[in-house]
Amino acid sequence: MAQREDNRQAGRGRLSAIDGRSGTAGTGGERTPVVPADRLLQVAAALSEGAARLHSSLARLDPEERAAVLELVTAQVSTVVSLYGDLVHSVVDAEPPRSAHLAPVVETPAPRPPATARPESRPPLEVPDDQPLRPYRRSTGRDEGQGALTRDELTGVLNRHAGFTALQREIDRAQRDGTAFIIGYLNVDGLRAVNETNGPRSGDELLRKVAAALRATLRSYDVIMRLGGDEFLFSLPGADMDTAEQRLKEFTVILAEDAPGSTATVGFAELGQGDDLDQLVARADAALAERRRNRSR
Repeated sequence: MAQREDNRQAGRGRLSAIDGRSGTAGTGGERTPVVPADRLLQVAAALSEGAARLHSSLARLDPEERAAVLELVTAQVSTVVSLYGDLVHSVVDAEPPRSAHLAPVVETPAPRPPATARPESRPPLEVPDDQPLRPYRRSTGRDEGQGALTRDELTGVLNRHAGFTALQREIDRAQRDGTAFIIGYLNVDGLRAVNETNGPRSGDELLRKVAAALRATLRSYDVIMRLGGDEFLFSLPGADMDTAEQRLKEFTVILAEDAPGSTATVGFAELGQGDDLDQLVARADAALAERRRNRSR
């Protein structure tokens, strides 16, 4: 009991650093700083935003660098989670909090209810080495827990089997809901020349950078898959052709920054009434070929 009380007092001390104000009186007339619950929600939102920015930054790193950064971040996040838990406990155990507009609390002593037992420690947050931190989003199959069975070993995006399964599910949803849906068919330009000139390691690195640029450009629930070799497919649910072309421009800029001199060609196809996955992919492939012909002319 003494240890728990010490933990609560420490948590309230940390809260005072966040809020900068005094709260209710503690037992025995002792003055205890308290942070209102809405401040804790602000902290949680900041953590989520930080995780999103971290994900975007990590996508640009090599696998070895990303693993080293994630190891450090995991230790830091574990500490933050533990401290945040102490903050939450101090608010729960404190006297009635201030109102949402942060009005001062009237300091009237009140009997404290008996405290409930809590574990003295919490398990650290574990982040797999091969998975970047990201805020929670709805699942589309990109991160469903099948590990290597669903992912391309080189680039980390979905492999053919898992990718086609996820795309079919997205097409079924779009047809059921009557919403727009676009597939992009991407081909990396000059990959064979890169392999022949600089070796296969350079070609592999280019493929990884293309996949990273796609992840940085698209939304977390957009499906990205590697067909094989230098070809990728990706989805744009709810998008029209103008939006698709804008995404392509953003992708081109990111790829040029990460792999100067490298380019990729993309063809788009929009889901029509009665289309199936094979028809949609075939039209996207034809659009890619047409774009290449136009560019060569």
